[in-house]
Amino acid sequence: MNQTPAKDIYQDNLDKVSEAVWSRDWERLVNQFGFPIVIRTLDTGAHVTLPSQLTQTAKALRDSLELAGAQAYHRVCLTAQFDNPEQTVISGRHRTIALRGGSYVMPPFESDMRLELRGGHWLASSLFARVNNRNLTVISPDLAKLSPEELNSDRFKDAQD
Repeated sequence: MNQTPAKDIYQDNLDKVSEAVWSRDWERLVNQFGFPIVIRTLDTGAHVTLPSQLTQTAKALRDSLELAGAQAYHRVCLTAQFDNPEQTVISGRHRTIALRGGSYVMPPFESDMRLELRGGHWLASSLFARVNNRNLTVISPDLAKLSPEELNSDRFKDAQD
């Protein structure tokens, strides 16, 4: 039985990924994810199977934040809970905030994420960002090519819940 609350584990992953994105530390970022990863926004999605694809997507996100004028990028856990009795899966929701000075550069938005305990490490396996990819590049345009039918298929169910 895990002694650490789900919300603390979830926030730790958020902090590590946010810091890696902001500092462009792609190796550190990749180490926080378990492959394959399902990433979805309101208007597209991707099934990321390779670290190089995740890096490509993270670079596009970082560039998009910079283009929007962001000077800071924060993600804050709102809820998180263990999804099974073994406490090896966590699902949660967080809010993403991009700031310039003390002002938002875009409206904050919420996302759902799933973490899985693999080899003693909590790794993100799916993300559903409630933002349009055309407004903030969460998924690299080269990977964000799924049809609406594919986005609504069973393989993206975890990223939509």
